Amino acid sequence: MGRGTASELVEQRSSDGFTVVRPATVAPVTVAVLHPWWGLTAAVADRCRDLARLGYLAVAPDLYQGAVAETAKQAQQLRRIRRQTPTWRHIVGTLQTARTQ
Repeated sequence: MGRGTASELVEQRSSDGFTVVRPATVAPVTVAVLHPWWGLTAAVADRCRDLARLGYLAVAPDLYQGAVAETAKQAQQLRRIRRQTPTWRHIVGTLQTARTQ
């Protein structure tokens, strides 16, 4: 399933608000890691690292522009915020940007 084990990882947080983790030496297959309604948490970044160690380019679009909820009520409020760019378009754009970096 994976493309081999990658021992060294390259990790970055872009100015567009997403996390990218890629193996340093393997041509990547891209995997989108979508965060839960809490936001882009450390657990999501950990999943990206896990996937990158398996040889994948793991990209986690930040759908809340850096906001992370601490309660269910806050998460519900984040989820309801109207965005200028549709969520699907944000995800696709983030993947395209990450693949060209």
